[in-house]
Amino acid sequence: MNNTQKIIRLIKRTREFEAEPYFWQEKELFQHDFDIEMVVETFQEEYDATFRFEGSGYELYLAIQKWFEKNIG
Repeated sequence: MNNTQKIIRLIKRTREFEAEPYFWQEKELFQHDFDIEMVVETFQEEYDATFRFEGSGYELYLAIQKWFEKNIG
């Protein structure tokens, strides 16, 4: 399984199990190469269709964490 698939699986499982408070434990995945656009599309499908992002992989991790803090708590 490549890194993109791991992150997509992480987002889907986080949603399924309402595990947003534990998402930070997987931040190292965002420090390696992955398809940012595909991950953003998955986040849009699972959480917020209006979510937009441009930047690095780690910046995407930070943006998702910020979204969780703002919208889920």
